[in-house]
Amino acid sequence: MSFCPEHQQKVVFYGSAFSELKNRKLCQKCIVNMNKNLMLIEDLEKQFSLVKLQFMREIQTKRNKNLEVLHSIKIYLQKQRNQISDVMNIAITYIDTQVELIKKVKEESQETLQISNNEDFQTFSKLICQETSIYKNIQVSLLQYIKKVNYTQLQNESEKILNQINIDEQKFQENAFKDLYMKYNFNNESDINNQWICEEHKDKIYYVDLNQSNVVPSRVACMKCVPQYFTQYTTLDTLKKLWENRSLEIQSSINKNDKFINKQIGKAIESLLQVKDQICQLIDGCIEKINLIKQNQNWIFKENRFLLKKDWQYLDKKDIISIANILSNQKPEKTLIKEIESQCMQQLLFIQVDVESSYEKIQSIIRDQKSIFREYFHTDVNQQILQPSEQLIKSVQIEDSKEKEQITIGYQNLLNFELLQDNSYKEEQIYAIAFNEEVTTMIVGKSKLITVFKFDGKLTSIQGLNQHKDKVTCLHFMKKSSTFVSGAGDNLILIWELNNEQIWKLQQQLDGHSGAICCLVLSKNENLMITGATDKKIMIWKKLNQWIHFQTLFHHENEINSLSLNQAENQLISCARQENKIIISTKHSKDLLWLEARYIQTTQWGLSLSFINDSLFTFQPYNQKVLELYQRKEGSEEFLKSGQIELKKNSESMKVSSQIYIKSKSVFFHQNGSQIFIFRITDDFEFIIKSFEFQSDRIVGCITPDCKYLVTWDDQSEQLQIRKLLKQI
Repeated sequence: MSFCPEHQQKVVFYGSAFSELKNRKLCQKCIVNMNKNLMLIEDLEKQFSLVKLQFMREIQTKRNKNLEVLHSIKIYLQKQRNQISDVMNIAITYIDTQVELIKKVKEESQETLQISNNEDFQTFSKLICQETSIYKNIQVSLLQYIKKVNYTQLQNESEKILNQINIDEQKFQENAFKDLYMKYNFNNESDINNQWICEEHKDKIYYVDLNQSNVVPSRVACMKCVPQYFTQYTTLDTLKKLWENRSLEIQSSINKNDKFINKQIGKAIESLLQVKDQICQLIDGCIEKINLIKQNQNWIFKENRFLLKKDWQYLDKKDIISIANILSNQKPEKTLIKEIESQCMQQLLFIQVDVESSYEKIQSIIRDQKSIFREYFHTDVNQQILQPSEQLIKSVQIEDSKEKEQITIGYQNLLNFELLQDNSYKEEQIYAIAFNEEVTTMIVGKSKLITVFKFDGKLTSIQGLNQHKDKVTCLHFMKKSSTFVSGAGDNLILIWELNNEQIWKLQQQLDGHSGAICCLVLSKNENLMITGATDKKIMIWKKLNQWIHFQTLFHHENEINSLSLNQAENQLISCARQENKIIISTKHSKDLLWLEARYIQTTQWGLSLSFINDSLFTFQPYNQKVLELYQRKEGSEEFLKSGQIELKKNSESMKVSSQIYIKSKSVFFHQNGSQIFIFRITDDFEFIIKSFEFQSDRIVGCITPDCKYLVTWDDQSEQLQIRKLLKQI
């Protein structure tokens, strides 16, 4: 047996036309390849099997899809059948109830008409309107039921049947009302004004609708309106009697209130005239003092001025000695100029003190006058209104006979922050952080260095300031100018200002403290600054053209930890290390000097404190897991502990904590040990708290003035981390 050399299959043909012997031996596949129109039966069977398999798959897919469609149609039709059945059952039940109602109304109307007076027109008209309303409701309701079926033929046939209901809305009722009402009101026809015409039907008005929610659009109705609007009507003669009675009450009330208002206005005018006299006296006195200073200023440097004007040849021996004393200094011109400037600044300060004292008195008079006006014009209202702080404290007030209560804190999802991990910034050590009001610039205090960052959700370092010689512990941006203040362990307070080239430059250096600066606060108009330091002193600075030292308070025996001004800026609270008390200093209205008013004894010395308003402040005691609340006693200047907010845990850290209250957002930032808390006081005066826990108490944090970002640093991550508030406050 021979085989095809190409396909290794049995030879079935010999090709005589081939020259080579190996090409003469041909198998079946050779023949098929030579003739493209031929196909082996074996190959044909395989191809058919494949086509058949593919066809079976397609037909099965089509069959399954069609079955799904039929199943869907079946479910839909079943649903429609059930829905139609439900609607029909409801409609039939409704018809049965309405039939019973009509029978009941029929019986009641017959009984009522037999009992009622023949002239009782209102009873008769009410019965007619009631039955008419029933028919109309039946017609409308049944049509709505039938429309739900969504079957056009059924709908049309049913509507044709329902339209046969005889409502008799315009014929019988109009004629009946007209005839009966004309008879009923025949004697009162003279009281009807011919100008009282119904705008809708151009007919005379006989009724009014006095219901609180009027059914008749204009409240006045003619006889054609009555069947159209089903409600309880009042006749015009009844309306007249009601008005006559009510008008007497109204007039009496007006007369009484006019008398009272005129009396109160008279008191107000008299009070304003007194205020005017007081204010004018204060202003005149202030002008008189300024003029006196102006007259006396010629005596400043009297001796030097005399020497300057005197000719040389007329000088005596005493004059020569004075000139020699002046010229004996190493830098006479600078010494003299400095002395002149110092005296001038002192005079200006006296003027400022007098003016501010007068202004404070005027404000006090105006505040008192406001309270008087409230008594004149808003007595009842004031008894009902509670100020936010009063409501807030009322919920946590402590009674002597009860155990101490605590505020219920709401740990809600209103203060969720997202950590912007990609925006973190590597820093080895941070002591203080502050933002400008526009939240475009952030500054951080480090060891001897202040770094200025551009801030837009991420940090870009733009400048370094290295004028301090020790770690920078205090930073505070001013709101009304491109200025910030820094305090450091080198005992210095530096004032920085942004120049026209957008470069921060040192504008002034304040010397006075002999210890590291621990805390500082600024007044709202930013012309008063108060600083505390480890030298146990509280120093008060005033701004004229430059910042000058105004007063020093020696109220504490240890280093100052925290300071806070109230909103009226006439009280200062302070606490110090190892002193179990809070000092309250009060500004004297006459000379604007700060005096120690009183102190509050505490169970533990304080790390930080902050005024929330004039009547409430917070206090963080050392090694305690509560934030204490102190409230002003009503009718007194005395503050008492009124409650406390429980924190998650206490801190044994002696590191001074920080508190910031952002009044515009009602947000309170509090840092204590290894924890940072953000309190949100809602409109209902509920405390919403968000807390952040760190692995170390060496942390620094600051929330932006718009409360959209929180920036923190801790010594474990050694990063400035930025968290963004997910929902705007």
